[in-house]
Amino acid sequence: MLAAFLPIFVFYLFGGLLVVGLAFKIIELKLYTFSIFQKVLNTRN
Repeated sequence: MLAAFLPIFVFYLFGGLLVVGLAFKIIELKLYTFSIFQKVLNTRN
């Protein structure tokens, strides 16, 4: 019974890690672009 659920559990675990990792990458990218945008605004003023 456990052997049948193990691949599903591993699949969900890796899927969850991928989603969390992707979310962190998107947040990191947004913060990075925001900091660049702020630098551009600061140099203009």
